[in-house]
Parts: sequence; structure tokens; C-alpha cells
Amino acid sequence: DNTDFDACTTAAQVEEILSSLQGKKIGYQTGTTGGMYINGDEDWGYTGFANIEGKGYATAQDALQDLINGNLYAVVVDEAPGAALVNAVNN
Repeated sequence: DNTDFDACTTAAQVEEILSSLQGKKIGYQTGTTGGMYINGDEDWGYTGFANIEGKGYATAQDALQDLINGNLYAVVVDEAPGAALVNAVNN
């Protein structure tokens, strides 16, 4: 039910919101670009977000379940798997 990112049409808009957050936990699947994006990865050119806490999970489904349980603000996952996860939850 979080609509904070609904109006975003660019990565810069998403990054502006992420940069403004304080004390929020963002989940991601360990070993994926989501983790590199949130925590930063010098080799890939991601600076990360020091203002939020990244939390890794074995699977994106595990991260989504923790989001549903109210333990995360958001989950970062690639578009296709993210769409499949949202579709599965909504059906």
C-alpha cells in the first residue's frame, strides 16, 4: 500500500526518495544487484545509501514476506521478478 514511488518515472526520482529516508530498512536478495545498489559497490559504480539499512535475504520471496510482515519499508528487486512477485501476492 506504499505509494511513495508510484509517480517516479526515472531512476533519479527513485534515488531522491531513497536519499531522503532515515531509519528505514530495505530488503534485497543477497548476491544480486539490489544489494549492491542499496549498500554500494565500488566495482559497479554504486555509491549506496548510508541513510538506510539494507537487509539481505536468501530469496526475493523471503524479502517480500518480511515486507508483508511489516519489517521492511521496501524491497529492491529486478523488474521482471518483482512483477512476478507482486502478481503472485495479488492473485
